[in-house]
Amino acid sequence: MDVGRGRGEFLSLLAESGISANGVDIDESMLARARAKGVSVVLDDAVEYMDSLEKESLGAVVSFQVIEHLPVELLRHLLTSAMRVLRPGGVLIAETVNPHSPAALKTFWLDLTHVRPLYPESMLLLAKECGYDRGEIFFPRRTGVLDRELRLSGEYSLIAYRA
Repeated sequence: MDVGRGRGEFLSLLAESGISANGVDIDESMLARARAKGVSVVLDDAVEYMDSLEKESLGAVVSFQVIEHLPVELLRHLLTSAMRVLRPGGVLIAETVNPHSPAALKTFWLDLTHVRPLYPESMLLLAKECGYDRGEIFFPRRTGVLDRELRLSGEYSLIAYRA
């Protein structure tokens, strides 16, 4: 499931690869754009939608540039709900802005709907608190040098696994 799936680009890529997936979003205009691409999307609050799903019914939950828009308690609920619906071996992938990067942090505050920057270290701890077996941080511009990745990568992804 793609949470806050935007215009449906990721769902389209999955469909092209023969992977069945659906998305959920609260923005009707984005839903219309995604539906125009022929992908499966639902108008609903992501947490409420996941709460309605059967336990262990999904292989993956992904979210791109959404979690920074949520207050902490709702973010915690999202991670806990995702954990509940993931099958054993399932994965949560949540991409967000990297606040360690000065340039990314500056642009973070241009979007007035952002609640707070989410540091990768905090997201790993939160995933552990929500019951994930293990987690890692992925920087798209991997260099093998953590200090450099922290400063240069404008975003990162939390990848959390259910045992």
